[in-house]
Amino acid sequence: FQRITVPEVGAGFTAAVRLALSAIMLVILLRVLGRSLDLRRRWKDWLILGTISAAIPFLCFAYAARSLPAGYMAVINATVPLFTVLMVWASMRTRPSWSKRIGVVVGLVGVAVMARYGSLGMNQSTLVAFGLCFIASALYAFSSMFIRQRYADVNPLVLAGSSQLGASLAILPLGLWSLPAVMPSTAVILSLLVLGLVCTGLAYIL
Repeated sequence: FQRITVPEVGAGFTAAVRLALSAIMLVILLRVLGRSLDLRRRWKDWLILGTISAAIPFLCFAYAARSLPAGYMAVINATVPLFTVLMVWASMRTRPSWSKRIGVVVGLVGVAVMARYGSLGMNQSTLVAFGLCFIASALYAFSSMFIRQRYADVNPLVLAGSSQLGASLAILPLGLWSLPAVMPSTAVILSLLVLGLVCTGLAYIL
């Protein structure tokens, strides 16, 4: 869906609308369930968490969609567990098992093989796109550790809604700055709706 929307409305607008739709969906659900986001006390927490766990990663993947096919981005997105193993190893000085070490090596080699021998030509834009995807995956891994350390006592649905709300507010200026000059096509509007409500909102609920 990003491969459909980004060429027409841009990466910033795509990421901003995706997060806004997801945040609206989750906040409404939380209101219906009678659960509070505790915004008055924790709004700074949610803004920071949303920025590192969603706003920046979503923006990175949206920019990467200009140059990388969806399959490539999906494979790099699947490296999140590899980054998690490495970060746990670095931060906690806990040596991972040999199976995890081998898994990290095999996973990274697999991405390298895909990049080298895949159908995509290597140039500056594709290399930058690969780098952005890896940054996003690393931030996903870091934010999962950050959540476990600081917000283990928070209801998961409240955490999902608050992080999406914080992310949508963090990226709002970029979304407004990159408003399209003309009405997007029907395909783009439908893609944005699915991207925001299903691929993000429903995914975060699950």
